[in-house]
Amino acid sequence: MPNIYILQFTYKKIKLSNNTTVLLLEIYYNEIVSTLKVCSDIYIPLVRKSAMKHYWSTALVDLKLASINTYDVWVLSGKPKQGPVFDVMKDAKYKYKLAVRDAVQSYEIRFIDDLYEQTDRHTHKPSYIYRS
Repeated sequence: MPNIYILQFTYKKIKLSNNTTVLLLEIYYNEIVSTLKVCSDIYIPLVRKSAMKHYWSTALVDLKLASINTYDVWVLSGKPKQGPVFDVMKDAKYKYKLAVRDAVQSYEIRFIDDLYEQTDRHTHKPSYIYRS
């Protein structure tokens, strides 16, 4: 005798066989996932990844362009593993990487400081919350 499960949908009890239960669960699951996907497409705005880089500045753009240009010169030179072209390319790359790291760290510090300023230092509750 097959196992019988009791499912409750919209306040009704339904007796189903094993195969029917699995099929219905898959149908309901797919419907829920499809509905969530459609809703997310409609209501959740898509943001480019570059828009999330709040720390980005014109100085970083300049360093990135310098890094790209020195890399292109290095490639045109035959990708030497040592020498002045290699040194200039590595120097530009590391200056860019360090500047990005410093910009991210300073942004995070400012962000944390701003959050801390918005809290009541004694109760650690946000100060903008309405108190009745």
